[in-house]
Amino acid sequence: MKLKVIINPAAGRGKSIVRWKAAEQALRKLNIPFVSYVSGSKEHVGQLAASAAAEGYHAIMSVGGDGTLNEIVNNIVGKAETNIPILVVSTGTGNDFIKSACLPKDIFAAVRLYHEGRPCPVDLGKFDDHYFINAAGIGFDAKVAHIANIKFHKLHGFLPYALGVLRTLPSYRPTHFKMWLNDLEAEFNAWMVSVSNGQYYGGGMNVYQIS
Repeated sequence: MKLKVIINPAAGRGKSIVRWKAAEQALRKLNIPFVSYVSGSKEHVGQLAASAAAEGYHAIMSVGGDGTLNEIVNNIVGKAETNIPILVVSTGTGNDFIKSACLPKDIFAAVRLYHEGRPCPVDLGKFDDHYFINAAGIGFDAKVAHIANIKFHKLHGFLPYALGVLRTLPSYRPTHFKMWLNDLEAEFNAWMVSVSNGQYYGGGMNVYQIS
């Protein structure tokens, strides 16, 4: 059960390193063999994930935010030689995936799930050649997420997205969309179109409540 740990030190204003120390203690307490790697960039995260199975690892631990998890997913899914489980230790801004997947926020509880060999299969979405594990949006929410990640990435939870809304709202106008769903076709103007695999996105907003 050799584990490859991929740490994004930029996630959560350095919170990744702090939470990784707690995860490291849990791994050692449960006698789980692991090797840890600190990523230097988004591309480096992908490279570390893509090579994990070939290097003999049985799973990957993602220590970072939803973006780190997304990069790992896109470098292992659909490739027989790299398709291995992912253990999630969330440390980023939104951390929406673990809420939707009902994964424990407590680090020792998360590591214990892996130790007990209880994987939890989840669906994936796909846009062109890119997979998403939680949500994909076009329009207003995508613009807000971009501003939140660029301008307010040092903040946590819902706050950077709320500030992104305030920054985007005065100048944003509805966008023209043309969509197909199986044999149905629709053309309309809208503020945004979101496809959600999870229940939460944007730092904890409940999709069911805003749809």
